[in-house]
Amino acid sequence: MITKFDESTLNLFNSLIGQSAPVDFIFRFLSEWLVYLVPVALLIAWFVKTKLPYYRESLLAMTFSGVVAWQLLSRLIKVFYYRPRPAAAGFNVKEIFFHRPDQSFPSDHTAFLVALTTYAYLLGWRKVGHALLATSVLVGLSRIVTATHWPTDILGGVVVGLTAAGLVWLLRDWLKKYLYKPLLKLAKLLKLA
Repeated sequence: MITKFDESTLNLFNSLIGQSAPVDFIFRFLSEWLVYLVPVALLIAWFVKTKLPYYRESLLAMTFSGVVAWQLLSRLIKVFYYRPRPAAAGFNVKEIFFHRPDQSFPSDHTAFLVALTTYAYLLGWRKVGHALLATSVLVGLSRIVTATHWPTDILGGVVVGLTAAGLVWLLRDWLKKYLYKPLLKLAKLLKLA
């Protein structure tokens, strides 16, 4: 049943490309490059002057939730479960850019972005959460359109992102003491905060 859902949904979304060069460019940008603007935005946010209490500590926590989703939970799943990307699985798709034929489940992009989004909402940063939610949706859907991921890879990334943000939120006091405060102290020492 999951295979039929993945195949039919991927066919439907993937049919959107190959019709127009500008549309293909937009989907390629959303699928391949938009996610790289997020770390740039986080870096810029680090240097923003604000009166929000615990701003940098909160920014560290939000970023850490994304790293836990992408580099810990997602990688752990991939150790135990291998699923090839649609083209590598022999599924007939239209591709507009090359992606390594590595593991597809779960989507690292989606896991990272959903973790950031969820943590922003947990912090009460609604505008940031809304912007990240829009980015998450655009990137996730475009990864299906470009046949970089199966639809259930994106859903798996959502679950991983929610889980990571929840774990980091539950451990926030311990992480504050043993990770965020030492990192902030180091940043101040290096004149980065």
